[in-house]
Amino acid sequence: MHDQNVDVSVHLQSVVRHGIPKTSGELKVAALHKPVHVYRDHRGVPHIEARTAADLYLAQGFVTAQERMWQMDMSRRLTSGRLSEVMGSSTVNSDKLYRKLQLKRAAEDSLTQCSPATRKILDSFSQGVNAYLRQAVEENTLPLECNLLGYQPEFWTPIDTLLIGKLLAASLSENMKAEVYRHLLRNQVGDELAKQLWPVYPADGFITISSQHTGGSTVSEKEADLPINIQMELRSLLQFFTGSGAVAGSNGWVVSGKLTKSGKPLLANDPHLGMDTPSIWFQTHLHLHTEEKTLNVIGVTLPGVPGVVLGHNDSIAWGVTNAIADTQDLYIEKFNSDNPHQVYQEGKWEDVTVVREVIEVKGEASIPMEVRITRHGPVLTDHTPEVSKREEYGLSLRWTAYSPGREIEAFLEMNRAENWEQFKQGLQKIVSPALNVLFASNDGTIAFKTVGAIPIRAKGDGLVPVPGWTNEFEWNGFIPFEKCPEVVNPEEGFIVAANNKIVNDSYPYLIAHSWDAPYRANRIAKVLRGSKEFSSEDMRRLQADLFNEQATTLLPALLALFNQVQLTDVEQKALQLLQEWNYQDEAEQAAPLMYHLWFDLLRKRLYEPKLGPALYQLMADGTNVTDAMLLEAAAGRENDWIKQAGGIKELAISSFISAVQQAVDLQGENPQAWRWGEYHRIRYTHPLAAIMKSLGIPVEEPDIPMGGSRQTVCLMGFDGSGVVGYGAPWRQVVDLSDLAGNSFDIVAPGQSGHVFSCWYSDQAVPHAAGELCKQWFAPEEYRKGDLLVLHP
Repeated sequence: MHDQNVDVSVHLQSVVRHGIPKTSGELKVAALHKPVHVYRDHRGVPHIEARTAADLYLAQGFVTAQERMWQMDMSRRLTSGRLSEVMGSSTVNSDKLYRKLQLKRAAEDSLTQCSPATRKILDSFSQGVNAYLRQAVEENTLPLECNLLGYQPEFWTPIDTLLIGKLLAASLSENMKAEVYRHLLRNQVGDELAKQLWPVYPADGFITISSQHTGGSTVSEKEADLPINIQMELRSLLQFFTGSGAVAGSNGWVVSGKLTKSGKPLLANDPHLGMDTPSIWFQTHLHLHTEEKTLNVIGVTLPGVPGVVLGHNDSIAWGVTNAIADTQDLYIEKFNSDNPHQVYQEGKWEDVTVVREVIEVKGEASIPMEVRITRHGPVLTDHTPEVSKREEYGLSLRWTAYSPGREIEAFLEMNRAENWEQFKQGLQKIVSPALNVLFASNDGTIAFKTVGAIPIRAKGDGLVPVPGWTNEFEWNGFIPFEKCPEVVNPEEGFIVAANNKIVNDSYPYLIAHSWDAPYRANRIAKVLRGSKEFSSEDMRRLQADLFNEQATTLLPALLALFNQVQLTDVEQKALQLLQEWNYQDEAEQAAPLMYHLWFDLLRKRLYEPKLGPALYQLMADGTNVTDAMLLEAAAGRENDWIKQAGGIKELAISSFISAVQQAVDLQGENPQAWRWGEYHRIRYTHPLAAIMKSLGIPVEEPDIPMGGSRQTVCLMGFDGSGVVGYGAPWRQVVDLSDLAGNSFDIVAPGQSGHVFSCWYSDQAVPHAAGELCKQWFAPEEYRKGDLLVLHP
């Protein structure tokens, strides 16, 4: 019998192989003014040489679309709530949420703020993307994914580029999720127990700009009770957040020349985002040479965004980490029960803006929806006429991403800067997301600056939703740029930012109450205090560091509880593994498996019985809160959560025994044969892999044993099955003494989005091993690669 699937597979494989980008020879590209040379090196990094700015960014758009068109299209569809047009009903809930978030309106507002020069660059980039699309349609070489889903991407516009920036802001903003969690937490367990889970920061935790390591807990007053209908809406939001997976963080540090072998600074940066296929980053080298000026910059950008977001030029290098600033507030809005398009504000009814949306769903009826926008922002809770008489309250979101920003312009200016003062001028244009920017230059300067709009609240601390019908909780502007945390050439000789607390408690403004656990920052600072002869190799080694600082803090206290405890032979051997462990989360060791299974089960037993599975998965501040709670309990000061779990000894021992059984079930009864990397693995899976496999299309899916964990400098965050979901898909180390000859980076799993490309996953294995690749920045190096000449 003839198999139609075989015919489809053969046809699609032929299409996709034909669609792999042309990387050598010549191509004609509409709208170019002069020929552009594009060299691709051994990793598929395009090095673009142009003689006009318009041609440079047009060529960048063309080349990026060659490798990542489907990813670019899906990103803009996600952010604008249009996935269901091509994906069907499975993405309707995502589309509904993003329509409510109204990020496309925010992008449109930001476009009005772009300077004429930036608008020209955006237009040129869009022309390049669209030149690729025209050729791909004419030659039937659209990406395989477009053929599988049966659609043709629309032409690219500057709005689409700004949408990609808004998507980054959304991925780095955790505040709304945390407010939802804290409200539901209070409702579930009551104020007293809830406040014991409010954010804390260790008193000895590393602080980026501080001569005093001060810390401690912060407790919010109960601001408001939410009506029951909003409870239901929040649980709907909860389901979306629980499924979103990744946690955004980053490592970044700069080292002064007084601590390096060369006498010049070193910069290292590895932003932590989802370990996606294709990679969230696309590496590019832009070389513009005109009679008036020269631009020579290399690094990564987000596919769909012109210029370089993170990297270096001939004079300077920079990186970023998430500032973890609180830039979102949820407001409880009181609506007119007779007119749901009116909201109560300071004693009177005020009309809201109403936006009518229609979600088109592939193969099904379209879905109309209505989005209400108050003075604070879009309302995230639905209004349906059938229940309008009893739906008197809603929840709106105020967010700095809704303020018009010039982030694209900022990064384009940073690309051209030659020193700290020029670079800082560009930073002023960043509104959202809030970032910590690390800087180094070949004149010897190292610097750090927190940038982006961070609100000043009239009242409240941003931890929980607040009433929107009074002006008490409004924002009184933003922290002035000149007052945002900054340090230049510190005496200690280095600057570290790893999502830790930025400033001590003497700082006059609120940046955030929630900070990531300081273990990564502690470890980086400890290593940097240990030498005055650092090299780029040392920085690469530190990026791959697997030492678990959390374990050194918690494990001695927990192991001390096992005196006179009867254990089975397997349990005793597992305990011995931990007692003899060197605290390295190495893939080939057994002890890390036992430690992480134990700690995760301990946390689950401590919280899940009262929170329930869904709320437990949403838990914010969990590491700092839990670690402080365990250390206090081990010192004889048990709080209510520990007591309800049976006391610290019962909690520790019972969860340990269960963890041993889990390890036995996973890897057998010989603890010496257990391996962390057998459980803890990174798997690069294409979003449409299941469809491809069903059609017989082979898809390479690297499945690699991994060291590291959530608390190591080499961050590898994993889910309940051990699969790594987030980490650092891009890492860079830049040596300011030899920018062209001694700088290194890596992009995982690879540069290309085409499943049959040699650059699809070629960097996955070296990335997993903690390796970086030498960067080709000098013309005599990258010109050895394939040459594609783009002609007008």
